[in-house]
Amino acid sequence: MAKRKKLRKKVLCPTCDKFFVAQRAGRGLRKVQRCPFCNQDVLKPQSISELKTAAWQMFATYIKLRDSDDNGISAVCCTCGQRVAIGSKQCQAGHFLHGRTKGVLFSEMGVHVQCDVCNVHKGGNPDAYWPFMVRAYGWKNVGKLLIDQKRDQGAWTRDELQQIIRYYASRIVALPYGGLYEQRVENALLKWGK
Repeated sequence: MAKRKKLRKKVLCPTCDKFFVAQRAGRGLRKVQRCPFCNQDVLKPQSISELKTAAWQMFATYIKLRDSDDNGISAVCCTCGQRVAIGSKQCQAGHFLHGRTKGVLFSEMGVHVQCDVCNVHKGGNPDAYWPFMVRAYGWKNVGKLLIDQKRDQGAWTRDELQQIIRYYASRIVALPYGGLYEQRVENALLKWGK
């Protein structure tokens, strides 16, 4: 039986629009490839999971600043009322509905500041989160969130995730205390939001 050759990944050079075989480095591909036709450096495209993580970090930062108090340093947990510092591990962006589906992952109405005890140790503290959501948005809007959670909207694409990163980067800077995060936002946009 003949040995099958492994297919080598081809990379498209954005400068000359030609494909070339990617060079390997150890177990994976090199992050920067050199095009043999035009001799330009070509960056390895970010994976969907890397972009999703970057989009979540940008979105969570926006949620924490949106829900912060007047000084932009701390926020109140929506379920237990504990005050938490925004830059600390105790301050988290907690989902009202569990799951990482496309319908609820980046839903501004379905994500609020929670302390780590409520979000992690109490599993989102749904007994307190439900009344908060009904008071804040009403039954009708909570019902819409429940419907969105069940709707299958397909897989994320690179373009969608990069749009989310750019959108929340602009929203962070526009917030009253978003200027504190301006350098972090610029760095993230350079890396992820092309």
